[in-house]
This record gives sequence, structure tokens and C-alpha cells, in this order.
Amino acid sequence: MKQYKFPFSKKERVIRFFISASTLLLGASIMYLHNDWTYLGGIIGLSMLPLYSIFLKAQRPETIKNMLYLLEVRGDYLRVGMEQIPIDKLKRVAVGPLDKDFAILQFPYNPMYQIDYSFPIQQLNDVRAWFRSELPDVELIE
Repeated sequence: MKQYKFPFSKKERVIRFFISASTLLLGASIMYLHNDWTYLGGIIGLSMLPLYSIFLKAQRPETIKNMLYLLEVRGDYLRVGMEQIPIDKLKRVAVGPLDKDFAILQFPYNPMYQIDYSFPIQQLNDVRAWFRSELPDVELIE
């Protein structure tokens, strides 16, 4: 199977955006108050240095105890929890191990649907079998 690097979730991207925007605003405010725009780049760079640990840390997606409970085919839609995805637009699903305890379910080739779930790795084979039986035309990637 192909190896796939999972993208950051929507929540992580929003958090990173707000941290970056607030840092830029802080630097601009300091420069405006002191009426000196010369060192704006340096101050912004130095103020972001402590935030790199937040930027580099990847948080685990929402963890579900029973992934099979959330999966359902309803008419022409795949329902995952509260989200519905048209089956005709669904070509690939990423289902694979996240670490030694958890597996992950994502839809990386459907950017309109930001669905990221982690679940116990013991359910990984059952989730793959569910996709093979219910949606045989969908390619499972790891």
C-alpha cells in the first residue's frame, strides 16, 4: 500500500492562523506605538520563536471509541458521524495506523470534507473490512 502523510486538521490550521495573525498584530502595534518600523521583522521573528513548539506539535484528531458506530451508508451518501459525503465523489479513503495505540480515518482527496478521526488500532481491520464490503469501489490508502 502507498504511504500517505496525513495533513493537519482544520482545527490545527485555524489555531496556527490565529497565532500568526495575533503575533503580526502585536508586532505592528508595538511599532506603531513607538513610531519605529525599522525592526518590525526582527521583533516579529523573535516573538514567534517561543511559538514554534506549538506550530510543530501535531495534535491527535478526535478520538472515537467505536469507529464502526459512526460509519453508515445512507442512499448515495457515506455518513461519518454528523458529516455526509456523496459516494460518487469519494475515490480514496485513508485508513491506517497513527501510532501503536490508535489508527486514523481521513478523506485527504476530498478537501471539502475535513473529517479526521482516530480510533483504537484493534478496530483497524474491521473498519477496512467495512469499507471493502460497503464501498468496494473506494480505494483504501494507508
